[in-house]
Amino acid sequence: PLAVLDAVSFRLPGGHLMGLVGATGSGKSVLLRTMAGTVRVQAGAVLWNGRDVTQNLWRPNEVALVTCDDASLQPLMSVKEHVVCAIMLQVGGISKRDAVIKADRLVLFCGLDTVTGVRVRDLTAVQRRRLLLALALAGDPLLVLCDDFMASVDPRSQRELNALLQLIARENPNRVVI
Repeated sequence: PLAVLDAVSFRLPGGHLMGLVGATGSGKSVLLRTMAGTVRVQAGAVLWNGRDVTQNLWRPNEVALVTCDDASLQPLMSVKEHVVCAIMLQVGGISKRDAVIKADRLVLFCGLDTVTGVRVRDLTAVQRRRLLLALALAGDPLLVLCDDFMASVDPRSQRELNALLQLIARENPNRVVI
């Protein structure tokens, strides 16, 4: 059998942003999806704070995988409706009032405060990426994995999204963003 990933090992401190760079087909997406638990490990382990998450699975909201695929977004729902729904689904026992307050903070943090009432179908590609990040942050994950997140985005928007990813990493001293 062909080994797609072999002897991959790294350590990252909390509050850190790391970028994966490599040629198309080099295994970046496989690595991220393996870390997220969506690709099964044939051998070896994925350790998170000393715990093998291939054996002792991720706890709810501990990890978020963000892709550039916005097919899960509902075109007729607004930005704020998406974020409130994500919080209500991901945060147990939260009241609707507290979900709305948290959604307002997330929307502002992700730079979507000027488009809260805009329907997804009317957002730019970069605004959709920001919304996908806000949805991923709804459960306050400690590991945020962004797969092909900068694909097909102009250089200026890439810089803006990179700055947002840095803020996301720094916002929680225990969070790692890759």
